[in-house]
This record gives sequence, structure tokens and C-alpha cells, in this order.
Amino acid sequence: MSELLDDFRQNGIYTRRRDIKKINQGKIDWKRTINKVIPFPASNGEPVYLDTHGIKRQYFNNCEIAIIHASVIHKLDKQFSWIVTGNIRPIAPELRDYILPKGNVEYQISRVKNELNQTYSE
Repeated sequence: MSELLDDFRQNGIYTRRRDIKKINQGKIDWKRTINKVIPFPASNGEPVYLDTHGIKRQYFNNCEIAIIHASVIHKLDKQFSWIVTGNIRPIAPELRDYILPKGNVEYQISRVKNELNQTYSE
């Protein structure tokens, strides 16, 4: 339990990343740009790409797994934060603002396992 609280202190709440394909925004995906865009020749003969394909990353922490994570950390924080910090003040009072997760504990565990399988299978 102290490892979970320490991990939260170091890394914060779980966040999910989503990559969104964009034109002329984000980090340029040169392979996709070269394959999809017709370049214009510059005066020196080099190709110039007026449009580029890019990838923009979005991070969000209001997904179901983050809500489960917040609930677990909040419960541990209320009971055991003094072990980690040495005082009675909570580590994460802001987690009170999260909504309660859906389902019972078994459902929540199955959702976390599913997320782990998806995250580490890529």
C-alpha cells in the first residue's frame, strides 16, 4: 500500500494518451507525409511539402481507469498516508473531487486487467 501511495506522489493519477492524426499540426509524421502528399520542387530541386501529416497527442485523466485509480488512492490516503509522510495530513486531498467508479470491486479489477492487456500488447 505504501508503494501505491509513493507511486502516486511521484507520478500522479493515471492518464491515458490518445494520438490524433492532424494536417499541419503536431509532430510531423514524415513517412505518412511522403507517402500521401505530392511535393513541390524547390529552386534547388529538393522537395517541399506545403502540407504535412502530423500526430498530436492528447492526455486525459477522466477515463474509467483513472477514476478507479483515484478511488483506490483516496481510500489508502485516508487510512495510511501517515505511514508515507509521517504526519496525518493527506497526500492527495484533491482526489475527493473524483466521481465514484462504476461497479463492484470485481468489475473494477477486470477493467484494470483489461487496460493492462491493451496497454502492454501494443
